Amino acid sequence: MDKVKEICDKVVAFCKGNVKVVGAIAAVVVVAIVALLVFGGGPKKAVKGFVAGMNKADSKKILKYYDAKGAIAWEKCDGDAEKFKDEYKDVDDDDAERAEEYIEKMADSLGDYDKYSAKVEKIKEVKKQKGCSGLYKVKAKVKTKYEYDGDEKESSDTVTFVVYKGKVISFDD
Repeated sequence: MDKVKEICDKVVAFCKGNVKVVGAIAAVVVVAIVALLVFGGGPKKAVKGFVAGMNKADSKKILKYYDAKGAIAWEKCDGDAEKFKDEYKDVDDDDAERAEEYIEKMADSLGDYDKYSAKVEKIKEVKKQKGCSGLYKVKAKVKTKYEYDGDEKESSDTVTFVVYKGKVISFDD
């Protein structure tokens, strides 16, 4: 117990003698935590946000969590994580804009249903992809319900999402 007390006394003495250093370290830690909370979120947040946008048929929300340029690059490299970054650099901005327009039309078409809902029930797996930093595959159980012309359907499927730097670039079930 004496050693613990001795160590604590040294830490307290150091803190008292170096108030500015300790304050600066504490400020950096607080800023880092706030930055992670505000800007972070990662692949799980991207999937949940994307599906929430689909649920509301809100193209702005969907596009907030969707990277059209990444989607085109992922398609061009046939899902090869090591080739993805090179393809990403080569994607034409006009092509990305057309892909975003397609997503807007898709969101608008969800309004054709009498009722539509989508919800992430559970994130089953998040797997970092080798060969490209910031690239993840996320398996999520997604529940959808919709009604069209009086015919109501419900399903719960495992969907694989590909996420790059916090935005969905591909999904399939």
